[in-house]
Amino acid sequence: MPVCGFVVGVVMDHVVMGWRLGAVWMALVVAGCGGIETTEDADNVPDGEAPDEGPTGVELAALGFGEDPYEIGATWYHYDNITHTLSARSVVYAVERGQDVTFVRVENYYNAQGVSGFFSLQARTAGAEVESLTLSNSVKETEVCVSLSPLAEVACADPKAALVLRTSWRVVPEAGFAVSNPGLFNTAHFAQPEGERQTITSLDAEDLGDEQGLLTLLAAAKPNPSAASERRHARFGSIFTDGGQLHSDIHIQATAGMQAVQWQLSQVVEGQGAVELSFNVLCAPLAMSPTLQEAFEPGQDTLQKVSIETSSPYSVSLVRFCDPDTHQSAMSVEASAAEPFAGLWPDERSFDLMIEQFAGDVSIRLSPGNLMWNWTRGDEGGSQQFVPLVLPESLWE
Repeated sequence: MPVCGFVVGVVMDHVVMGWRLGAVWMALVVAGCGGIETTEDADNVPDGEAPDEGPTGVELAALGFGEDPYEIGATWYHYDNITHTLSARSVVYAVERGQDVTFVRVENYYNAQGVSGFFSLQARTAGAEVESLTLSNSVKETEVCVSLSPLAEVACADPKAALVLRTSWRVVPEAGFAVSNPGLFNTAHFAQPEGERQTITSLDAEDLGDEQGLLTLLAAAKPNPSAASERRHARFGSIFTDGGQLHSDIHIQATAGMQAVQWQLSQVVEGQGAVELSFNVLCAPLAMSPTLQEAFEPGQDTLQKVSIETSSPYSVSLVRFCDPDTHQSAMSVEASAAEPFAGLWPDERSFDLMIEQFAGDVSIRLSPGNLMWNWTRGDEGGSQQFVPLVLPESLWE
């Protein structure tokens, strides 16, 4: 879905960058209809792929720059570039967990005083009446978790928490900075048992009045793909291919911390209670146009290593590639946990990858709001020789 116009409204409403008004309007011009693809065309299904499953994240990564999907994210709103306000799209979200189905829609992003950040939601569990909720806390100040039956604000540790409402950072290369978007995120994760895992499906509907009509739409729809609930939708995914080979493709990534990164997983060493991953890494500050972009310097690539714990059923490490001040490769673990972050990860500018271990299998997904392209599969037809590359102009288009 192209980012069109509304991105700057979020900049004006959420981001304190010290920009003069002229800079904001410049961003309106360059980001107004930049055509950044946040989700690729699902019709581009490679030969042999089951049509009901759609392309994998790895296959999509070969087509061009894109994000790992995190439902629902910032896809819920329209931006009005006259009033600089956000309004909800005509979408109903079907949230399914086990046999339970709850339909959810966003009513408003502003409270009765017109202050932004205070979502108003409606929810209807199948067989029940419509419930309404206006948040008492602003998502611009803190993450807010809600249960759906009943519809209420709950502690994020509460097992009933179904959605996380928060802001998240997203890189906009042609604007020269990252923007903070208000969004809704699924608490589901692939480490959960199948019966406890949530799926979210977008339905083209105005309201929650016609329950049977919504159930009919849901029966004809497919759930949105998510790298959080299914690893196959991650743009990198498992560290090994289906054939058991190391996934050593070369990737180019634009981070929410405004770094351009060329990287490659080059080696995996399994030890007692841990797996060590080695990466070839090149870093450069991300500029707002191809003509201003610094090239990756020959001879500056370094071998960076990070370990992921494997003695527990699940573990995750949030990893950053580059030193934010020197723009040199300096891989660091910014946070680790033995439970999924499930929408409660820290500031997206502070990390670039989530490296996850589940039942002994290790996989990688992007930090929300990062853009990545698989250069090996998309341009060179299999080359894994790690030499400095030129960032393609498509990153800024």
